[in-house]
Amino acid sequence: MSLSSVTVSMVSAFSDKSDGGNPAAVIELDSWLADELLQTIARQQAAPVTVFVTPENKGYNIRWFTQSEEIDLCGHGTIAAASVLLAANATTSIRFFSAHGNPQVEKYADQFSLQFPVWPITPEPQDFSQCAINNCASQQAFSSRDLVLVLASEAQVRDFTPNLDYIKSLPWHALIITAAGEHCDYVLRNFVPSVGIDEDAATGSAQCSIAAFWAKKLVKTHLNARQLSQRGGDFSIECANDAIVISTAATLDRQYSLALKELI
Repeated sequence: MSLSSVTVSMVSAFSDKSDGGNPAAVIELDSWLADELLQTIARQQAAPVTVFVTPENKGYNIRWFTQSEEIDLCGHGTIAAASVLLAANATTSIRFFSAHGNPQVEKYADQFSLQFPVWPITPEPQDFSQCAINNCASQQAFSSRDLVLVLASEAQVRDFTPNLDYIKSLPWHALIITAAGEHCDYVLRNFVPSVGIDEDAATGSAQCSIAAFWAKKLVKTHLNARQLSQRGGDFSIECANDAIVISTAATLDRQYSLALKELI
């Protein structure tokens, strides 16, 4: 890598298949480029999130950009970055540093584990039926960073047709819909039009909003979840009092060189 070009690693996180999970572009830099250039680079990538990392004393600084703006946390982007860096450094643990926390990723065989906080939730008594274009009433609603609607069945989650304009007008980061799973503990879908992502393929940070809810409801500390997006995503989750540990796979799809002079 030089200042004239960067190497882009395209990784599918939360899946052991290149056409599954959530894609992220990972770029390692020697030092930070201008924020405007980072955003321009992210806008050029065929991925919902581009992750930039720079070396730090005991790990790596990390920042996450969608195609429209910088965001404060991205689980699949963190897993993707860890998979690239751990392969290059032949180690099994890596610490990241960001303005919003210092996530650590551990590698066990072909799985990557990432600890997240449990976000406090607040009941939301109002009617959110406008979130769906089709008729899909929720059984329960609560909020954290995200608005969460608990639906009656996996089929309702799968068939949900989002009203993206209405969802974008809400004061939360994302809309998560969830239900008990037929072949796993729970299923979910995640809509984030506020940052230019109509539906996210596989979302680690969404589990901060819902994993503890399902752990309490099902009286379990180990949960298996499935995100019902077109690409799909799988999560193995351990729940403690104030934290969750997500374990999953990540697949390197391809690497390519990006010339910076064409973007400046």
